[in-house]
Amino acid sequence: MMTIRQYYLTKLIEECAEVSQRAAKSIQFGADQAQAQSGHAVPDADGGIPNEQTLSNKLRLSNELNDLLTVMTILQDLDEVTVESTADFLLYYTKKREKLEKYLKFSQELGMVGFD
Repeated sequence: MMTIRQYYLTKLIEECAEVSQRAAKSIQFGADQAQAQSGHAVPDADGGIPNEQTLSNKLRLSNELNDLLTVMTILQDLDEVTVESTADFLLYYTKKREKLEKYLKFSQELGMVGFD
């Protein structure tokens, strides 16, 4: 039998995989393509649930990211992860963004990523 901690860590693994899958679908088929299958739906401005078959990959990716953030928040509530303060996160974000930009430029120099 697994513990509650293990249960939510397993959910974290699952949500990461779902984010990865939806990101791959968006690369392969485009952000605006709507896949004809059930999935998550968020209420629209009127509180209604849109037809799930019309959800774009962009919206489905957003929904999967929200699922991931929900599990992360639960893990924070269980004291399994520490979420940085806004100021600490902004510092971390700045450093990570610089690193990502460095490797993006390198990939572009190698001709592996286009210049948009």
